[in-house]
Amino acid sequence: MSEETNLLINQPLEEIPKKEEEPVKKGSTVLQTRLHSLDVFRGITMFFMIMVDDMGDFDYVYWTFNHSEWNGCTPADVVFPAFIFIVGVAIPFALTRTLQKSHRWFELRKNIRNKIFLKISRRAVLLWVIGLFLNITANLYKFKKWRIMGILQRIGTVYFFLAFSFVLFNGFWLVQLIVVSVFALIYVVVMYSYKVPGCDKGSAFTDYCNPSGYFDRQVLTRHHMIYPTDPEGLFSTFSASINLFFGLSCGLIILLYFRDKKNTLRYNSLILKRLIFGSKFFIAYPRLYKIFLLSIPGFIGLFLGLILKIWIPWNKSIWSLSFAFFTSGISGLLLVFLHIVVDLNRYGRPILKIFEWMGTNPLVVFVLMVLLEILLLRANVGNVQLWHYIYIHGYNSWISNKKFASFVFAFCHFILWDLVSFILYRKRIFIKL
Repeated sequence: MSEETNLLINQPLEEIPKKEEEPVKKGSTVLQTRLHSLDVFRGITMFFMIMVDDMGDFDYVYWTFNHSEWNGCTPADVVFPAFIFIVGVAIPFALTRTLQKSHRWFELRKNIRNKIFLKISRRAVLLWVIGLFLNITANLYKFKKWRIMGILQRIGTVYFFLAFSFVLFNGFWLVQLIVVSVFALIYVVVMYSYKVPGCDKGSAFTDYCNPSGYFDRQVLTRHHMIYPTDPEGLFSTFSASINLFFGLSCGLIILLYFRDKKNTLRYNSLILKRLIFGSKFFIAYPRLYKIFLLSIPGFIGLFLGLILKIWIPWNKSIWSLSFAFFTSGISGLLLVFLHIVVDLNRYGRPILKIFEWMGTNPLVVFVLMVLLEILLLRANVGNVQLWHYIYIHGYNSWISNKKFASFVFAFCHFILWDLVSFILYRKRIFIKL
């Protein structure tokens, strides 16, 4: 083994040159060394989310930015699973520094243990609070009929359970696999064995007769969900944990390769460190081998998603098992591509900088975007919604192609929020939970 390779393996974290390190505003919660490809990935998903949610006329939308009506998978359907995947990638980076202080949960001092639990709980609760606030605001604070679940609520739920189990078992990857497998098993057993009252056996995967929608209707009631099946409902969150697990697996691979101290995540090290550092291929081609390892979760997810589709259709509304694996695979391979282009190639990052700006403050952009949508949809000019008034007179009046006019309207929203993100980025303001 060469001296350079030996140093890379055994050098403590603090001594590894941090080429990507940037100055951070005092008081910010941003990691000192950022994974820029992850910021770009967040920015790209934010771009698609804005383009999907802010079309001028939803009757005239290009296929790329339109959700599947029921079964199927379009690029728009991959956006939310990609967000959950990204949250999973970030978990090892956010929690591993604390885990370095001990090898096992019960060895942690009581104050450290409580601090970790409170940190995870606080993030999950804040995501729920912000999501509920946006839902109630969209309903003009009428509590009789308002939606409980949503994007942030689902992210907060899967984050809480997997982040807590990650810390509880000191980052032991096999335990995460067992936890997610149990969630997936619960989902499969209920979806395939439970017969919804009043429905035929062959209609188990229709919008009304699927067990996921039925469970949500019993728990949330029809006045507090998207009826009859909420695409971000409670029960389908079980299978959504798969996306976060795949992201967490990719995060562990990146962390173990670049930033793992000796004895950090010791249980993973027994398997992954030997796989990584014990390979002659790693010694000869370390960068290429790292890309190969990082690609494994993506190819596994893609393979399982395509195979399962033979029996289980892709379906975002009930977050079918095939959909969860397929979107996890796409997200994993996109992360690999961006890691090559942004982190390993110095010319890639400047080209994708417009996405990185937005990726450093995704929550702020999301909240402001939703609040603006509520304002434009609730305000009227005469008898016309302000949203449609601006679209008709500002875009469709001079763009004859309605699909293209709708696209330009949404793209202008992206430009607006990217400008806001750029200002925050230049001022070194990074708002995190």
